[in-house]
Amino acid sequence: SENMQHSLPFEARRILKRVQNFAAGTRLLRAKASLLIAVSGGPDSVCLLDMLVLLKKRYDTNLAIAHVNYQLREEESKNDELFVRELAKRYRIPCFVKRYPKKSRKHDEESLRTFRYTFFSALSERHAFDTIALGHQKNDQAETFLMNLLRGSGPLGLASMSPKHEKYIRPLLDTSREDILRYLTLRELTFRSDQSNTETRYTRNRIRHELIPLLKERFNPNIIATLARSASRFQ
Repeated sequence: SENMQHSLPFEARRILKRVQNFAAGTRLLRAKASLLIAVSGGPDSVCLLDMLVLLKKRYDTNLAIAHVNYQLREEESKNDELFVRELAKRYRIPCFVKRYPKKSRKHDEESLRTFRYTFFSALSERHAFDTIALGHQKNDQAETFLMNLLRGSGPLGLASMSPKHEKYIRPLLDTSREDILRYLTLRELTFRSDQSNTETRYTRNRIRHELIPLLKERFNPNIIATLARSASRFQ
């Protein structure tokens, strides 16, 4: 609500205002819209959820959460799901959960992605959600740009992720990972950590933990902002 926004620490309010301005400039949030928020329990989605709850009154939106439990990390996956269900209770909004079949032998990134988006689309149709909000942020955008560049992508691939595509919106796309973590600290919000994000056998993780730190240290300290800006130019 407006009162809750004013009670935020100054720095948290600044970060929220920047997200709000980005959403306004790219026309991501519509008044009286019904909005489904994809929440994994990680820092980006927890931040996105909290911000959209704070902006709920201003836009008169109807909110709900969607969580996918891939059941790949046994107890950790179960705890992620419980954490997201607790978030939904705390914010008093509905929560939809879908579990990836344990029997499936397909655990590649593309299969999991297809499962996730099929679930979101089905919920959108069944419950008439106007928009589906995803937690991708500026660092994700920079990583996607580099990943596509290394694959030899043309202009379409180098455009990376757009703020809005069909029903999907990315309100945090202009917000850095550092600002998201700062916001969560100021709001005293906890989140779940996925250890697979540190495994360098995945291309994106190698770009995140090896290539980007090298580029930042040796070539351009503002490499994240530079790459994200390049992606928006290709758009």
